[in-house]
Amino acid sequence: MDPTGFILGLRAANRDANSARPDAPVIPDKPRRPRRPPRTTSVRRATAMSLRSLAARIEPHHESEPCRPAIP
Repeated sequence: MDPTGFILGLRAANRDANSARPDAPVIPDKPRRPRRPPRTTSVRRATAMSLRSLAARIEPHHESEPCRPAIP
């Protein structure tokens, strides 16, 4: 085995084992930005309305005919 690999592995194992100690240095978390409301609701509503109007143009629904299932 390569001696440098052994040394690097030992250092990494020590860092990992020492990070769980009670006196380990604590790195504070980054401050979080305030969350924005999701934009997807307006996009979904606009998409649904446009698809609904497109479907009505392609296959209009007649009030005199009852709705029938596509698969008998």
